Amino acid sequence: MTLPATTLRFMTRFRCIAERCEDTCCGGLRVGVSEASVQRIHETLRAAGKPEPTEGISIPFPEGAPSERTLLRMRSDGHCVFLDTERRCSLHREHGEAVLPDVCATFPRTLWVQEGRLEVSGSLACPEAVRLLLLAEDAVEQVPVPPGLVARPEAARPAPGLPGDLYVLHAGAVRDALREFLLPGGHPLSSRLSALARWALRMDGLFRGPSPLPEDEEETRALLRAELQGVGAFVALAQAPPEPLGPWEEGGARVLRLLTQLKHLSGVTRSERFARFVQGCRSVLGVTGEEGQEGSNVWRLYTTRRAGLDARHGARLEQYFRHYLENYLLRHPHTEAFGLLAYVHRLTVRLALLRLTLAAHPGVSAECTQETLDQTAVECFQLLSRNVDLAPDFLALPREGAGGDRARCLEETLAWARFS
Repeated sequence: MTLPATTLRFMTRFRCIAERCEDTCCGGLRVGVSEASVQRIHETLRAAGKPEPTEGISIPFPEGAPSERTLLRMRSDGHCVFLDTERRCSLHREHGEAVLPDVCATFPRTLWVQEGRLEVSGSLACPEAVRLLLLAEDAVEQVPVPPGLVARPEAARPAPGLPGDLYVLHAGAVRDALREFLLPGGHPLSSRLSALARWALRMDGLFRGPSPLPEDEEETRALLRAELQGVGAFVALAQAPPEPLGPWEEGGARVLRLLTQLKHLSGVTRSERFARFVQGCRSVLGVTGEEGQEGSNVWRLYTTRRAGLDARHGARLEQYFRHYLENYLLRHPHTEAFGLLAYVHRLTVRLALLRLTLAAHPGVSAECTQETLDQTAVECFQLLSRNVDLAPDFLALPREGAGGDRARCLEETLAWARFS
């Protein structure tokens, strides 16, 4: 490994638990790989005298990125054709790691090259990665990558974004500002998100707005550095107490909107676990039909259950979300969105979903033990990460880009922040 490499401690502890896992790496997913990876599998099977699966091993995907122009073929049950009866990868078992496509060899690790170093984070589509992240107090301590942790460091992708873009050139400093908003304890997450959204609106107005930036490149960089140094004034807003959830009339409509979106998503995935999970949350909140109860009743049930969990397990919940955010900032670089406000909006919707499903899960109550809550949290974070993170249009704004409605984006982000 030629680049200096860092990761979060929980990823140094990861070991696949194979058939003991409650999910499989490939189940219900579209796995994009390179044409060279498929050719390597063909050649390996021929050299070993092994027959190929009758269904074939891949299907063309010409619209994919250059490294993902082919999809591994999935069976009718949603699993890869190489998954054996013991829920293990037969390719890996019989032919070793070298024959695997990059995505299979590195999962659940995510590899980005950021400002001259390799950063390793964890995909929360893996239940064991979620357990290690959420439950250990020291899970998010940043540490050097130990030898052998990453099978293929050469598979790391450059962080997204256009070369020369200010948010890319100063990615580390911008991410430090995001951390300054999101991670300090002692202040409600909803207040921190609201302050962050207002700061992101200002930043995008300056660096993604219609007004031209200074022609001098160094002057433009100095402007960005000055804005980042002035982040403290906005962070102070995060100390404001959140608005009470109880009388919020819009809340019930937003709960129903989230539950409806989840139901739709569960209908297009092939995960029975996710479908049961969604139906369980809907039933707890009295949403049994297409429309469900009146929003006010749904909101009353949700806020009552949430208040009970917060009263008994507030510190544990705070740990879940702090650890999730630490990994999220590494796993999903801010430069993958058009602007900072769009990035904050997407994150805020994800947090709202996590809060909702934790409170609405039929397995928890105000009287549940921490062990029960931990098990429920692992399921919620994993299933939502697996199914929603791969659906980037989930409650997305109508448009991203220079012509997007930033005022509307801010309004929506502030509303979803109240769930957190």
